[in-house]
Amino acid sequence: DEGNKTYTADDGVLYTKNMGTLCVYPAGKTETSFQIPSKTDTVGKGAFYHTENLTSITIPRSVQDVLEDAFYNCPNLATVYYGGTKEEWESTLISVNAQGNDDLTGANIIFTVLDLPIMITEPAAGATPATKVGLTLDTPFTVKNISWSPADETFAAGKEYTVTVTVEAKDGYRLESDDTLVNATVNGKKAGYAFKIKSHGYTPVFYAEITFTFPAIAAADTPYTLGDVNADGKITAADARLALRAAVGLESFRDQKDSAEFKAADADKNGNITAADARLILRAAVGLEELK
Repeated sequence: DEGNKTYTADDGVLYTKNMGTLCVYPAGKTETSFQIPSKTDTVGKGAFYHTENLTSITIPRSVQDVLEDAFYNCPNLATVYYGGTKEEWESTLISVNAQGNDDLTGANIIFTVLDLPIMITEPAAGATPATKVGLTLDTPFTVKNISWSPADETFAAGKEYTVTVTVEAKDGYRLESDDTLVNATVNGKKAGYAFKIKSHGYTPVFYAEITFTFPAIAAADTPYTLGDVNADGKITAADARLALRAAVGLESFRDQKDSAEFKAADADKNGNITAADARLILRAAVGLEELK
């Protein structure tokens, strides 16, 4: 009755009023599968007693206690889908009373992949996009594909790049469809997660796409030697002359602060090229100054 202050029913299954405890799953129900609601934290004593039609059941992470005889005489229960990890099932997060629950613990338990850590080489100007990721041993998922956008042959400075890693769960595991429960990371930073389904013949294949956008690539550092403006391997009066020409606007590298020429000519490292820089370079050329 709707006015009952102690119990409630949902699709013929009896719960406590707040649905915290599943009290009775009628043995006569003909369905072969059942999903325990995420509100439920306890499966009561004898709740699935003598349920012969069930072949699979889904247990959410919210369930913390399975009381004695909850799954007594469920001879056809073959598969249990658990909403948490193998480590959580085996820890104290869920307590399965050993008495009368052999049909539950003896079934094939499929655990859920909730942690998807991806390690990948970050983009660098001129480098080739990575096509492999680093995974730890015993990772419960496999990488099926890696793609980059934009799909440049080599990374270019000034661009953002997004990597998409497609993964599938290994045997004995499944991927979580609720992205809010999944910790998907790339190089330790939160990444996007999208659960998807594709068809392989007539068989659905569940997979996930993990996406992460790297910030715009900084220009690669240009090697240079302070004072060696013409990059001939030595500091001479010719270098001082180039610095002086730049100081008065006769050399284009004056406005190219990322160039090797500018960095070499900026002898005092103040971010500008002036006659003072040319003087320092000339002094270095005749051995009166050491540029550092």
